[in-house]
Amino acid sequence: MREFIIGLALCERGRVAVEFAIIVPVLVVLTLGAVDYGAAANVATKLDSAARAGAQYGLNHPADTCGIAAAVLNATNASGLANVSNFAIKVFQGPSTSTDVTACSSATAPVAYYCTCTDSGATATNCSTGTCTSPAYKTYYVGVSVSATYKPTIAIATLPVTHATGLPASSGFSMSGSAVIAFQ
Repeated sequence: MREFIIGLALCERGRVAVEFAIIVPVLVVLTLGAVDYGAAANVATKLDSAARAGAQYGLNHPADTCGIAAAVLNATNASGLANVSNFAIKVFQGPSTSTDVTACSSATAPVAYYCTCTDSGATATNCSTGTCTSPAYKTYYVGVSVSATYKPTIAIATLPVTHATGLPASSGFSMSGSAVIAFQ
């Protein structure tokens, strides 16, 4: 019996198969995680590009809020966002004030631009009636924010919590992109 146990301990037949069986699941999980991380980074880049497309449209048409929303939607449809829900488009009416224009109608569309005086930093002023003290001047801004919830393609059941937010993988991650462009 003792010789049999020693013989098993010294036998190397099947060792490679056991090592392979241990390593492959780890490599598969790491590879799928890297692919999913890349897909999430791709969505974030597309949201930034869509916000930039809306802001660039707003440079020529700052009062056309629905046109800005349409430019954002055209950019996202052209780029083919996948695994995204809760899509929202907002335009800024001040440095920290925004309005959702995802379902834009021309009757309720807010103004999509705001002004600041160069001497007051980020304090918004009325674009029509506001005055700036000399030598300061008004700077006009058009700003667009696009947000969505990205749901990972691969939900790993053995990892109940993912991401720094502590959210379950099934609920997804909130992602956003924004662009603010100054014009005179």
